[in-house]
Amino acid sequence: MNSPQNVLNYLNFLQYDQKEKLFLITINSQLELIDCHHLKSGTSNIDLIHPREIILPALTDKAKGIILVHNHPSGQSRPSDGDRMFTKYIKKICELLNIALVDHLIISKTDIYSFKESSVDIFPCSNYSQQHNLCKSFSS
Repeated sequence: MNSPQNVLNYLNFLQYDQKEKLFLITINSQLELIDCHHLKSGTSNIDLIHPREIILPALTDKAKGIILVHNHPSGQSRPSDGDRMFTKYIKKICELLNIALVDHLIISKTDIYSFKESSVDIFPCSNYSQQHNLCKSFSS
């Protein structure tokens, strides 16, 4: 789970799903998959999920990091204002619990949006890291 493309390969069915779905991927310190949890299905508003529904599986799995993934059936992977606020909020909660929010990905039919690679205000480091909260490139 060390790149957005690897996550997309794992959850590629989301590209074609007609309902918006939210998944939580829990990972260890080497960015290896622990588990994948389906958290919510619906038509929109992933930000209406309670943070405990995200944090509890991460704590249960003893995850060092998490990756949030949801799809936009509309075809646009660009995040909404709600997606941005939700990501900032979850990131702050994760920081308090010493769990890395590695990324939040939005999958559409044609592409993938990575908050980690695209949102400097939320993720100042632009690449995934194998060590908690460090900036490293994919090739490191």
